[in-house]
Amino acid sequence: DERALSEEDLRELAEEEAELEAGRAPTIEIDESTQAADEKARQDAEDLAREEVKRIAKEDAKAEARLKAQARTQAMLRVAAAGVKKWSKRGIKATLIGLPLLVLLLIVLLPYINLGMLVEPIEKLASESTGAPVTVKNVHASLWPEPNLVIGDVAIGVDPGHKIETVHVTPVASTLFEPVKVVESLEIDGLEVEQENFGQALQWIGNAGKAEHLKIEQMSLKNISLKIRDLELGTFAGKVGINDSQELKNIELSTADQALSVQILPRGGSYELVLSATHWPLPVNPKIVFDNLDARGILNRNQINFSQLKGEIYGGSFTANAVVDWGSQWSAAGDFRLSRADMPQMLQAFNSAASIDGKLNLAGKFVCKSATAAGLTEASDITANFDMSYGSFNDIELTRAVLSRESQSLAGDSTHFDTLTGSVQIKNGLYQYRKLMLESPQFHARGQVDVMPNQNISGRISANLAAQSRRLYANFSLTGKVNDVRRQ
Repeated sequence: DERALSEEDLRELAEEEAELEAGRAPTIEIDESTQAADEKARQDAEDLAREEVKRIAKEDAKAEARLKAQARTQAMLRVAAAGVKKWSKRGIKATLIGLPLLVLLLIVLLPYINLGMLVEPIEKLASESTGAPVTVKNVHASLWPEPNLVIGDVAIGVDPGHKIETVHVTPVASTLFEPVKVVESLEIDGLEVEQENFGQALQWIGNAGKAEHLKIEQMSLKNISLKIRDLELGTFAGKVGINDSQELKNIELSTADQALSVQILPRGGSYELVLSATHWPLPVNPKIVFDNLDARGILNRNQINFSQLKGEIYGGSFTANAVVDWGSQWSAAGDFRLSRADMPQMLQAFNSAASIDGKLNLAGKFVCKSATAAGLTEASDITANFDMSYGSFNDIELTRAVLSRESQSLAGDSTHFDTLTGSVQIKNGLYQYRKLMLESPQFHARGQVDVMPNQNISGRISANLAAQSRRLYANFSLTGKVNDVRRQ
């Protein structure tokens, strides 16, 4: 059998080789199920191939789109870069021009932004701090000279209360919501202080310094006007000193020209005043100008008691004490001593037509009463003794009155003297000279002279003159004007 099978196999092989040689493929018999599976596999492979082609096509399209987009983006960036470069140049220029204008606009407009919601809490805090009712009309913000609140139209107390134009407050921001508010600086601008409320103003400032819920590190004053009855002392600026116990230490004020400085120090129920002045005209009479002045006194409600007044005036020096009262009317009283004042300066200051050289020493008392401050010096009653050394009456030749007994003008050479002494009473513009004694080597005179407010003179003189080994005596009257004395 094995040999038969081998022959059969050999036969089949021979047939296959013959078919191959004849160009025919071998015939393979496949059942239907195998054929269907093969068909499905082929179809799936074709589908996968088509899907892969589509995928690759999509990816190619996306890549191409990306390349185009990148190209467009780069082009846009190049255009944008050129625009930014151009805009930057313009923008920097616009910023340099526009930023200061914006800041200026902010500074200008900021004060007009009303912070009305702060009015009530500020009124409450201020009332508690000063111990007096406080009303506020408006609140704004300001950037100059540093960020601060501007409180406008402030009224303290009841009639006649204080009116304050503005209060500039620079708070410490971190304490705004704390029980105790801290103020770095507080500036009171435009306060008018009158004699009726002078003590109240000082008391309110003192109360603010030691307030329970408010701590003020620095308090300053600006455009403060002081007025006593009809006397306006001008405007002052200064600062308020507060000690470690948060109590009022002092108030320092000075005029804009620094001619007058005033220091106010609390002394129990009253206040001590310390004044310092340079080239300062007396407010009640600008003809009286102090070269320098130092004064110290005690201020009560309607009175200042100056225990010390000293300084220089008309080229000389002086000391004095005085009590000035403005209760029912103006009044002043005291005593004084003036040393080596320059007579020409004094005569010029009071518009006198007389011409006298010499240094005047004057000591006496004064009493003044007037309904107005300006009338104090005009209504003064002064009694004093005086003396002068080595001076002269210019353009008056008194010796002529001894040599001639005729009525005549004494205008001529000057009358020189070694000493001139006497007393004077000045009242209502009338100068009454008494106990006059003029001494010189050849001429001696005694007498009295009155000088009227219109500078008319009258008097009686007794004189003697040593001339050519003899002495001449004469008694005569004087009349005329201070610049045109006549013998009668």
